[in-house]
Amino acid sequence: METTFLKGLCKHCHQSIDFPQEYNGQKMQCPHCGKETYLIAPAGPLPGTPLAKDFFNKAIKAEKSKLEMQRLIPCKDCGHQVSRNAEVCPNCGCVFEGKNARVFRYVFVGILSLLLTSIILWVLRAGLFSI
Repeated sequence: METTFLKGLCKHCHQSIDFPQEYNGQKMQCPHCGKETYLIAPAGPLPGTPLAKDFFNKAIKAEKSKLEMQRLIPCKDCGHQVSRNAEVCPNCGCVFEGKNARVFRYVFVGILSLLLTSIILWVLRAGLFSI
């Protein structure tokens, strides 16, 4: 029977240690620094290897995307927690306005403010009303 070797890192000097699979989880003296360390093979690639950066970046992106999808917000009417992507509250039926509706509201309020300011200035210049 052929022995399978694993790679682990010393927790003190961070050097790579090759060891037989049956020693996984056991304590031994590091051949590099001489300090006692546990032989534990990581689930992914070893840190510092070319695959490690890609492996951990993918894991972080997946976790961020999962958290983003799970983010909940309270309904403004009933307070029930709903997905931030929901259009309607499943508890009370409240309709949430989308991002486009908010942009439209800001543009509308801006144009209305400009129009009212223009009218007020025109009235003041015409002398129809004095302050």
